[in-house]
Amino acid sequence: MIEIPVDILKRVKNDLKKCAETWDYLKNIDDTEYEKARLIIFKICKEENMDVPIVIKTCLEMEEFLTYIYDGNTNQNEVFLIIQETFNPFIDIVRQRSITVQFLPVEFNPPSYLTYNHIRDELKKCDIKILEHDYAGAITNARSLLEGVFKEIIFTITGEHPNSKNDLVKLSNDARKALNLDPSKQEIVEPLKQVITGLASTVQGLGTIRNVVSDSHSRKYEPDAHHAILVVNASKTIASFIFGTFQYQQAKGILKKEENVKL
Repeated sequence: MIEIPVDILKRVKNDLKKCAETWDYLKNIDDTEYEKARLIIFKICKEENMDVPIVIKTCLEMEEFLTYIYDGNTNQNEVFLIIQETFNPFIDIVRQRSITVQFLPVEFNPPSYLTYNHIRDELKKCDIKILEHDYAGAITNARSLLEGVFKEIIFTITGEHPNSKNDLVKLSNDARKALNLDPSKQEIVEPLKQVITGLASTVQGLGTIRNVVSDSHSRKYEPDAHHAILVVNASKTIASFIFGTFQYQQAKGILKKEENVKL
């Protein structure tokens, strides 16, 4: 999906100003736009050999941004000035260069009531590291994302924490079992069985590719952008399917009721 960075940066700047006028406005804010603005700024700083503004580097959400720039004595005009000084230089750069940014096509938005905090962090890190050309790091974070998703699903359904020594394939198998996704079950239609089997093979590949091209081991190959995008998008696709299956089965009453599960 191609988006116009100057529009994103201007919208986020204006939203921050509105929030500075009244903090109640934060209730209407989806941090997705702010996350995109951060990615754009990271990309520009990388290409222009600029330092990322500390407030952008430090703050993952708009509320954190506003809290960071308020020191108790800062008045509203000073806050507006800080916001403008943070965003306007990058707005000028993208206007002059007509920069376009291609965001990864696969979206995965896990429900907030069913996630370890680090799952959302890993989602952000994957996309940022690709834009920073840290492809090995993106692959490592994609694997961590998937591991966190499997562990959360297993714990939420069974109330038991998975063994920390379990590999990705074992975690995947346990999560699929908890979600009644055993392809040998007669009630699962054949095309879906093939998809589930394919996902299992993909997980196995994702578990082993980390050993070859990620930054957590001695690398045999240097990954490129298309490798990282493949791994990140595959991880998001699997995570999205797993969470979607959980929500569907919970709504149908197939899983344990939430109040009977430790959270």
